[in-house]
Amino acid sequence: MATSKGKVESEEYNQSSVIPGNKTVWFLNNSLVRVHHFNRSDGTVALYNMTKDCLELCFIMDFKKNRKRAYTIAETAKLVNRHRKYMPSLIRRGVIPPPIGMEVGGKRGFQIRAYYSEDHVKEIRDILATIHIK
Repeated sequence: MATSKGKVESEEYNQSSVIPGNKTVWFLNNSLVRVHHFNRSDGTVALYNMTKDCLELCFIMDFKKNRKRAYTIAETAKLVNRHRKYMPSLIRRGVIPPPIGMEVGGKRGFQIRAYYSEDHVKEIRDILATIHIK
């Protein structure tokens, strides 16, 4: 049950379902990538690296072992138990790092999706755990 200020109680938060992240966009070596072509017979996968704006070739096993999930700002807000409209103010104040956008160089802007990796979410949880809320 949600409280009057919009926060979720700890029991409901712990019992909520797992947020799977994006199924088409992944983080690989701190770059945002999308699968371009999957070749099972060769055991390779062609990835479009959105951060560098190029195609890369990688082994399927390496891709599956090293990839990290990508979360939008709204999904990240649910994971750290904050409201999604509170996240941009934390980014502007410099409390948490900005997400990586889908433009070349990781730029973000109006109507450009931006994502956090699993490592970023863990870092944000640690940062927000140290902030004292009156």
